[in-house]
Amino acid sequence: MRLQVNKLDPLSEFEENLDRDGAHHFWVRKGESPWVASLRNRLVSRSSSGRGRMAKVSDAFSSTRSLLFKEYSRGGLLGRLRIGGAVSSERPFNEIISTEMAAMRGIPTHRIIAGGWLRVEGQQRCGLLVQEIEGAANLPEWLAVRRPGPTLRGKAARLVGEIVGQLHDSGIVHGDLNLANILVRAKAGRLEGWVVDFDKAAVYDRLNHKRRLQNLLRLYRSVQKWNRAGAGITEREIYLFLRSYCRKSDLVFSEWTSLLRGDSPLFLIHRLKWVLADALGLSHALPIGGKQVREKIHGTKN
Repeated sequence: MRLQVNKLDPLSEFEENLDRDGAHHFWVRKGESPWVASLRNRLVSRSSSGRGRMAKVSDAFSSTRSLLFKEYSRGGLLGRLRIGGAVSSERPFNEIISTEMAAMRGIPTHRIIAGGWLRVEGQQRCGLLVQEIEGAANLPEWLAVRRPGPTLRGKAARLVGEIVGQLHDSGIVHGDLNLANILVRAKAGRLEGWVVDFDKAAVYDRLNHKRRLQNLLRLYRSVQKWNRAGAGITEREIYLFLRSYCRKSDLVFSEWTSLLRGDSPLFLIHRLKWVLADALGLSHALPIGGKQVREKIHGTKN
Protein backbone atom coordinates (compact mmCIF):
# COMPACT_ATOMS: atom_id res chain seq x y z
CA MET A 1 0.00 0.00 0.00
CA ARG A 2 1.42 3.39 -0.97
CA LEU A 3 1.92 6.03 1.68
CA GLN A 4 -0.24 9.13 1.59
CA VAL A 5 1.97 12.18 1.01
CA ASN A 6 0.64 14.10 4.00
CA LYS A 7 1.71 11.41 6.49
CA LEU A 8 5.25 12.78 6.71
CA ASP A 9 4.69 16.18 5.09
CA PRO A 10 7.70 15.97 2.73
CA LEU A 11 7.00 19.47 1.38
CA SER A 12 7.19 21.15 4.80
CA GLU A 13 10.58 22.69 3.92
CA PHE A 14 9.40 23.99 0.53
CA GLU A 15 7.40 26.99 -0.67
CA GLU A 16 5.13 27.04 -3.70
CA ASN A 17 5.78 29.49 -6.53
CA LEU A 18 2.73 29.33 -8.78
CA ASP A 19 1.77 31.52 -11.75
CA ARG A 20 -2.00 31.92 -11.71
CA ASP A 21 -2.10 32.13 -15.52
CA GLY A 22 -0.52 28.69 -15.84
CA ALA A 23 2.90 29.85 -17.09
CA HIS A 24 4.92 28.07 -14.40
CA HIS A 25 4.69 26.08 -11.18
CA PHE A 26 7.72 25.60 -8.91
CA TRP A 27 8.47 24.34 -5.44
CA VAL A 28 11.56 25.95 -3.85
CA ARG A 29 13.26 25.15 -0.55
CA LYS A 30 12.66 27.80 2.11
CA GLY A 31 15.43 30.40 2.06
CA GLU A 32 16.39 29.52 -1.54
CA SER A 33 13.81 31.63 -3.44
CA PRO A 34 16.43 33.46 -5.60
CA TRP A 35 17.03 30.15 -7.37
CA VAL A 36 13.61 30.22 -9.02
CA ALA A 37 14.93 32.77 -11.54
CA SER A 38 17.94 30.56 -12.31
CA LEU A 39 15.73 27.51 -12.82
CA ARG A 40 13.46 29.49 -15.14
CA ASN A 41 16.41 30.76 -17.21
CA ARG A 42 17.87 27.31 -17.62
CA LEU A 43 14.58 25.82 -18.74
CA VAL A 44 14.26 28.59 -21.33
CA SER A 45 17.83 28.13 -22.62
CA ARG A 46 17.77 24.32 -22.17
CA SER A 47 21.30 24.43 -20.71
CA SER A 48 21.52 20.84 -19.51
CA SER A 49 24.21 18.41 -20.63
CA GLY A 50 21.97 16.06 -22.55
CA ARG A 51 19.88 13.02 -21.69
CA GLY A 52 20.79 11.48 -18.38
CA ARG A 53 23.26 14.23 -17.48
CA MET A 54 23.26 17.08 -14.98
CA ALA A 55 24.85 20.47 -15.67
CA LYS A 56 26.93 22.15 -12.99
CA VAL A 57 25.70 25.55 -11.83
CA SER A 58 27.89 28.02 -9.95
CA ASP A 59 26.20 29.32 -6.82
CA ALA A 60 26.16 33.12 -7.04
CA PHE A 61 24.85 33.28 -3.47
CA SER A 62 27.46 31.06 -1.82
CA SER A 63 31.14 30.34 -2.51
CA THR A 64 31.03 27.08 -0.57
CA ARG A 65 28.71 25.03 -2.77
CA SER A 66 27.74 24.21 -6.34
CA LEU A 67 24.41 23.12 -7.75
CA LEU A 68 23.38 20.67 -10.47
CA PHE A 69 20.57 21.21 -12.98
CA LYS A 70 18.68 18.65 -15.02
CA GLU A 71 15.84 18.95 -17.49
CA TYR A 72 13.47 16.00 -17.55
CA SER A 73 13.10 14.09 -20.80
CA ARG A 74 11.36 10.96 -21.97
CA GLY A 75 13.42 7.83 -21.51
CA GLY A 76 13.76 4.65 -23.54
CA LEU A 77 13.41 4.30 -27.29
CA LEU A 78 10.76 7.03 -27.58
CA GLY A 79 13.03 9.48 -25.83
CA ARG A 80 15.97 8.70 -28.11
CA LEU A 81 13.77 9.14 -31.19
CA ARG A 82 12.22 12.30 -29.70
CA ILE A 83 8.69 11.08 -30.23
CA GLY A 84 5.83 10.47 -27.86
CA GLY A 85 4.28 13.21 -25.75
CA ALA A 86 5.34 15.95 -23.40
CA VAL A 87 7.13 15.14 -20.15
CA SER A 88 4.66 14.90 -17.27
CA SER A 89 4.61 18.03 -15.11
CA GLU A 90 4.26 15.73 -12.09
CA ARG A 91 7.79 14.33 -12.39
CA PRO A 92 9.74 17.09 -10.61
CA PHE A 93 7.16 17.26 -7.82
CA ASN A 94 7.15 13.50 -7.40
CA GLU A 95 10.94 13.48 -7.26
CA ILE A 96 10.96 16.21 -4.61
CA ILE A 97 8.46 14.26 -2.52
CA SER A 98 10.25 10.91 -2.91
CA THR A 99 13.66 12.44 -2.19
CA GLU A 100 12.44 14.25 0.89
CA MET A 101 10.70 11.13 2.19
CA ALA A 102 13.90 9.15 1.64
CA ALA A 103 15.89 11.76 3.57
CA MET A 104 13.32 11.75 6.38
CA ARG A 105 13.80 7.97 6.62
CA GLY A 106 17.56 8.34 6.97
CA ILE A 107 18.62 7.60 3.38
CA PRO A 108 21.68 9.65 2.35
CA THR A 109 20.74 11.58 -0.80
CA HIS A 110 20.93 14.91 -2.63
CA ARG A 111 19.50 18.08 -1.11
CA ILE A 112 16.95 19.46 -3.57
CA ILE A 113 16.87 23.25 -3.96
CA ALA A 114 13.99 23.76 -6.41
CA GLY A 115 11.96 22.00 -9.06
CA GLY A 116 8.94 22.41 -11.29
CA TRP A 117 7.79 23.28 -14.77
CA LEU A 118 7.70 26.27 -17.10
CA ARG A 119 5.69 26.83 -20.29
CA VAL A 120 7.93 28.00 -23.14
CA GLU A 121 6.53 28.68 -26.63
CA GLY A 122 3.56 26.47 -25.92
CA GLN A 123 5.72 23.62 -24.62
CA GLN A 124 6.02 22.47 -21.02
CA ARG A 125 9.57 22.00 -19.74
CA CYS A 126 10.38 20.42 -16.38
CA GLY A 127 13.56 20.79 -14.36
CA LEU A 128 15.25 20.29 -11.01
CA LEU A 129 18.09 21.96 -9.09
CA VAL A 130 19.99 19.98 -6.46
CA GLN A 131 23.00 20.77 -4.31
CA GLU A 132 26.12 19.01 -5.51
CA ILE A 133 27.79 16.66 -3.03
CA GLU A 134 31.35 17.93 -2.98
CA GLY A 135 33.98 15.38 -3.92
CA ALA A 136 31.48 12.60 -4.69
CA ALA A 137 31.34 10.66 -7.95
CA ASN A 138 29.01 8.01 -9.27
CA LEU A 139 30.29 4.50 -8.62
CA PRO A 140 31.56 3.66 -12.16
CA GLU A 141 33.32 7.04 -12.41
CA TRP A 142 34.86 6.55 -8.96
CA LEU A 143 36.14 3.10 -9.90
CA ALA A 144 37.65 4.46 -13.14
CA VAL A 145 39.31 7.57 -11.69
CA ARG A 146 40.24 6.39 -8.20
CA ARG A 147 41.30 2.88 -9.35
CA PRO A 148 40.85 1.47 -5.82
CA GLY A 149 42.55 -1.74 -4.78
CA PRO A 150 40.66 -4.90 -3.75
CA THR A 151 40.33 -3.83 -0.11
CA LEU A 152 38.75 -0.46 -0.89
CA ARG A 153 36.58 -1.98 -3.63
CA GLY A 154 35.33 -4.51 -1.09
CA LYS A 155 34.50 -1.70 1.35
CA ALA A 156 32.59 0.09 -1.41
CA ALA A 157 30.62 -3.08 -2.22
CA ARG A 158 29.64 -3.50 1.43
CA LEU A 159 28.72 0.19 1.72
CA VAL A 160 26.47 0.04 -1.34
CA GLY A 161 24.82 -3.11 0.02
CA GLU A 162 24.16 -1.37 3.30
CA ILE A 163 22.64 1.71 1.62
CA VAL A 164 20.42 -0.27 -0.76
CA GLY A 165 19.33 -2.50 2.12
CA GLN A 166 18.45 0.60 4.14
CA LEU A 167 16.55 1.99 1.15
CA HIS A 168 14.43 -1.16 0.83
CA ASP A 169 13.98 -1.54 4.59
CA SER A 170 12.55 2.00 4.48
CA GLY A 171 9.90 0.93 1.96
CA ILE A 172 11.35 2.71 -1.08
CA VAL A 173 11.63 1.28 -4.59
CA HIS A 174 14.08 3.28 -6.69
CA GLY A 175 12.69 3.80 -10.19
CA ASP A 176 16.13 3.62 -11.80
CA LEU A 177 18.40 1.73 -9.42
CA ASN A 178 21.69 1.58 -11.28
CA LEU A 179 25.36 2.14 -10.47
CA ALA A 180 25.36 5.67 -11.92
CA ASN A 181 22.76 6.72 -9.33
CA ILE A 182 24.96 5.62 -6.43
CA LEU A 183 27.56 8.19 -5.37
CA VAL A 184 30.65 7.48 -3.27
CA ARG A 185 33.36 9.60 -1.69
CA ALA A 186 36.51 8.76 0.23
CA LYS A 187 37.12 11.50 2.77
CA ALA A 188 39.41 11.57 5.80
CA GLY A 189 39.93 7.80 5.56
CA ARG A 190 36.20 7.16 5.54
CA LEU A 191 34.05 5.93 2.66
CA GLU A 192 30.64 7.60 2.27
CA GLY A 193 27.76 6.86 -0.09
CA TRP A 194 24.49 8.34 -1.39
CA VAL A 195 21.55 7.27 -3.54
CA VAL A 196 20.28 9.96 -5.95
CA ASP A 197 17.72 10.51 -8.73
CA PHE A 198 14.41 9.49 -7.17
CA ASP A 199 12.49 10.29 -10.36
CA LYS A 200 9.80 7.59 -10.71
CA ALA A 201 10.50 6.18 -7.24
CA ALA A 202 7.67 4.61 -5.25
CA VAL A 203 7.31 4.85 -1.47
CA TYR A 204 5.44 2.21 0.53
CA ASP A 205 4.83 1.38 4.17
CA ARG A 206 7.02 -1.68 3.58
CA LEU A 207 8.38 -3.62 0.60
CA ASN A 208 7.30 -7.14 -0.15
CA HIS A 209 9.71 -9.76 -1.39
CA LYS A 210 8.79 -9.35 -5.07
CA ARG A 211 9.45 -5.60 -5.15
CA ARG A 212 12.84 -6.04 -3.45
CA LEU A 213 13.75 -8.75 -5.91
CA GLN A 214 12.77 -6.75 -8.98
CA ASN A 215 14.69 -3.71 -7.80
CA LEU A 216 17.81 -5.79 -7.09
CA LEU A 217 17.57 -7.39 -10.53
CA ARG A 218 17.53 -3.90 -12.03
CA LEU A 219 20.74 -3.12 -10.16
CA TYR A 220 22.28 -6.41 -11.27
CA ARG A 221 21.45 -5.56 -14.88
CA SER A 222 23.33 -2.28 -14.37
CA VAL A 223 26.36 -4.20 -13.11
CA GLN A 224 26.35 -6.26 -16.30
CA LYS A 225 26.15 -3.14 -18.46
CA TRP A 226 28.93 -1.29 -16.64
CA ASN A 227 31.16 -4.35 -16.78
CA ARG A 228 30.93 -4.05 -20.56
CA ALA A 229 32.48 -0.60 -20.13
CA GLY A 230 35.31 -2.09 -18.06
CA ALA A 231 34.09 -1.51 -14.48
CA GLY A 232 35.40 -4.99 -13.60
CA ILE A 233 32.92 -5.71 -10.80
CA THR A 234 33.71 -9.22 -9.62
CA GLU A 235 31.64 -12.07 -8.20
CA ARG A 236 33.39 -11.50 -4.86
CA GLU A 237 32.22 -7.88 -4.81
CA ILE A 238 28.66 -8.95 -5.65
CA TYR A 239 28.93 -11.47 -2.79
CA LEU A 240 30.05 -8.70 -0.40
CA PHE A 241 27.21 -6.47 -1.57
CA LEU A 242 24.63 -9.21 -0.98
CA ARG A 243 26.05 -10.14 2.40
CA SER A 244 25.83 -6.50 3.50
CA TYR A 245 22.36 -6.07 1.98
CA CYS A 246 21.01 -9.18 3.71
CA ARG A 247 22.68 -8.34 7.02
CA LYS A 248 22.81 -11.48 9.19
CA SER A 249 20.05 -13.46 7.52
CA ASP A 250 21.74 -16.55 6.02
CA LEU A 251 18.40 -17.74 4.66
CA VAL A 252 17.79 -14.54 2.69
CA PHE A 253 21.42 -14.42 1.56
CA SER A 254 21.23 -17.99 0.27
CA GLU A 255 18.03 -17.10 -1.57
CA TRP A 256 19.60 -14.10 -3.35
CA THR A 257 22.77 -15.94 -4.32
CA SER A 258 20.66 -18.79 -5.70
CA LEU A 259 18.69 -16.23 -7.68
CA LEU A 260 21.76 -14.63 -9.24
CA ARG A 261 23.17 -18.01 -10.20
CA GLY A 262 20.12 -18.27 -12.44
CA ASP A 263 18.22 -20.87 -10.41
CA SER A 264 15.07 -18.73 -10.24
CA PRO A 265 12.36 -18.66 -12.95
CA LEU A 266 11.98 -14.91 -12.32
CA PHE A 267 15.68 -14.40 -13.08
CA LEU A 268 15.34 -16.36 -16.30
CA ILE A 269 12.37 -14.24 -17.34
CA HIS A 270 14.33 -11.04 -16.70
CA ARG A 271 17.35 -12.41 -18.53
CA LEU A 272 15.18 -13.17 -21.57
CA LYS A 273 13.85 -9.60 -21.48
CA TRP A 274 17.43 -8.24 -21.41
CA VAL A 275 18.47 -10.39 -24.36
CA LEU A 276 15.45 -9.24 -26.37
CA ALA A 277 16.04 -5.60 -25.43
CA ASP A 278 19.66 -5.82 -26.59
CA ALA A 279 18.69 -7.59 -29.81
CA LEU A 280 16.01 -5.02 -30.65
CA GLY A 281 18.19 -2.06 -29.74
CA LEU A 282 15.93 -1.04 -26.86
CA SER A 283 18.87 -0.76 -24.46
CA HIS A 284 22.35 0.64 -24.97
CA ALA A 285 25.35 -1.64 -25.42
CA LEU A 286 27.03 0.74 -23.00
CA PRO A 287 25.18 2.83 -20.39
CA ILE A 288 25.20 6.62 -20.52
CA GLY A 289 28.74 7.68 -19.65
CA GLY A 290 30.05 4.16 -20.27
CA LYS A 291 32.31 5.18 -23.15
CA GLN A 292 34.00 7.89 -21.05
CA VAL A 293 34.50 5.46 -18.17
CA ARG A 294 36.04 2.89 -20.49
CA GLU A 295 38.44 5.53 -21.83
CA LYS A 296 39.52 6.50 -18.33
CA ILE A 297 40.09 2.86 -17.36
CA HIS A 298 42.14 2.02 -20.45
CA GLY A 299 43.67 5.45 -20.97
CA THR A 300 42.67 5.55 -24.62
CA LYS A 301 39.92 6.74 -26.93
CA ASN A 302 38.55 4.07 -29.24
